[in-house]
Amino acid sequence: MATEALKSDVITNVVASTQTLNNPRSDCKQKLARGIVETTTAVTTGSTYRLLRLPSNAYVGSVKYRTDAMGGASAADIGLYYASNTATIGTVLDADCFGSAVSLVSALIVGTEITNEAGTAACGIEDLNTALWQMAGLTADPGGYFEVVATTTATITAGGTLVVEVEYQV
Repeated sequence: MATEALKSDVITNVVASTQTLNNPRSDCKQKLARGIVETTTAVTTGSTYRLLRLPSNAYVGSVKYRTDAMGGASAADIGLYYASNTATIGTVLDADCFGSAVSLVSALIVGTEITNEAGTAACGIEDLNTALWQMAGLTADPGGYFEVVATTTATITAGGTLVVEVEYQV
């Protein structure tokens, strides 16, 4: 085994002989967006819940969800959809970018972190310093907004409250 002495990109940029400016978003105030929906009973797979909108150039720091106990095998993907380009409104960017078939079975009073739960290549932990449009796998910023959407992957037996909170920077 060997020891390591590594530097983050922020430190590397500061101590370089020719200093490089750090991303100004690495040290700015976080914003919080929260979406709340009330689901009904016997909701089938493929139902969608449009929870909140984020600017396409947002840098996501944290995605959490809370829920009432919805019973059965209730579950949903938490992902991104286009929100503001009329040609693509409602089109899926990445249906499970943040969470893949997260359980809605038990009541979660304290927010459960799902930022990188899905572990997809575009939305991995290494992408926390990239803009939302890049996390969505796009090659250029389309501008406007994306929506965070929950899509059921299993039937919701008992209706309840679903809350998604996103901390981000712009």
